Amino acid sequence: MAVVSAAVASSPPTAPLRVFTLGIGDTASSAMCEGIARAGHGVCLMAVQTEELVSKCAKLLRAGRSTLLKNISVDWGVPPDAMRQPQDSTAQAVLRQAPIHLSALYPGVRFVVFALIENAKFAIPKTITLHAQRDGVGEVLKFPVPVEEVRFSDQNELRLIHTLAARGLIS
Repeated sequence: MAVVSAAVASSPPTAPLRVFTLGIGDTASSAMCEGIARAGHGVCLMAVQTEELVSKCAKLLRAGRSTLLKNISVDWGVPPDAMRQPQDSTAQAVLRQAPIHLSALYPGVRFVVFALIENAKFAIPKTITLHAQRDGVGEVLKFPVPVEEVRFSDQNELRLIHTLAARGLIS
């Protein structure tokens, strides 16, 4: 992955390099494919069955041909101070975003980001806003995204969401 990161970093601004990966079969390493794509500012897709190959390749081709949206940030409706890392190691931030760094947005490719909010007074907003910069142009785009609150009837379902968010923090 260091080789991919170095190649992407050394590519000229007029010809940026992005690396996309397609894991094929049950034995393909999703961690490796995702890591290479993340290092290459690209997308990773996995295809287990042969009928998925054509649609996955089409998605990767469309993503590769599209303009990169980078410098992504999410306005969660929380004051900016709440997102800063606390100076005191015993204190905790009000909001933790997972993953912390958002690399890129591509059309037709799922984009998942979690917010872990530790404040009983926090009211869930009706919408959040994604901010992204169009590569090469510098234009900043704003995308309002509606928020749907989901109530879990089973504690195991809630643990699953927290586990996925923790995985995002770790990666």
